[in-house]
Amino acid sequence: PMRMIHLTAQATSTVLFDNDVSFTPCIPKSGATEDYSLFCAIAASGLTPSWTWFGDSAFLDSLGDVANNAGGNNFYWLYFIHDDLGGNAMNAEVLENAERIVLGYGAPPLRLRTATTTPIVGNTISVDAEEFSFDQNFNPQWLPAEGALLKASDGREFQVGSSSVAVLIASSSPFSLHAKKTGSIASREMFINPIVATSSTPENNSGNTGGNT
Repeated sequence: PMRMIHLTAQATSTVLFDNDVSFTPCIPKSGATEDYSLFCAIAASGLTPSWTWFGDSAFLDSLGDVANNAGGNNFYWLYFIHDDLGGNAMNAEVLENAERIVLGYGAPPLRLRTATTTPIVGNTISVDAEEFSFDQNFNPQWLPAEGALLKASDGREFQVGSSSVAVLIASSSPFSLHAKKTGSIASREMFINPIVATSSTPENNSGNTGGNT
């Protein structure tokens, strides 16, 4: 059977691909196990990858005409699954239906975090827009996406600084949020579904602090 994932590939400011991909299991090379790997999904996308094999592990050398460390720029293809940096060879990363995969080259992804996506009408939620990077010891980290724009589907826009963005929940109408920044990969949408307070509404739905959603 087919599986479907959403794949985004971006090199610096150029989006190479941003669409759903349906794919079947494949055998990356002779003697390998057939599986629904990221290797297979990239092949099914129509992009033109080239690979280097280290034993049984495949590593992406280039996508289209965008090669690792081109001209000594120190940019390499990285992959993320639901905002987590991938830690496997791409032929060993088995994908499930509806996974969101991001391939980035010199383009850090953005993510959104908040304590609750079901806040009470009349409250304010704190939303953290964060940008991926590596620290000086090459450890992965997420820092405030300063200069990004947080956009709500109801038309509101918020400039991102060094701290959380306060978003007022003015009505019970659902809306979504996403963050964009030049040279970065846009965040996935965060869907907010406000609720009207009742006498039995738990206090922890106030949503006045940041969190891990």
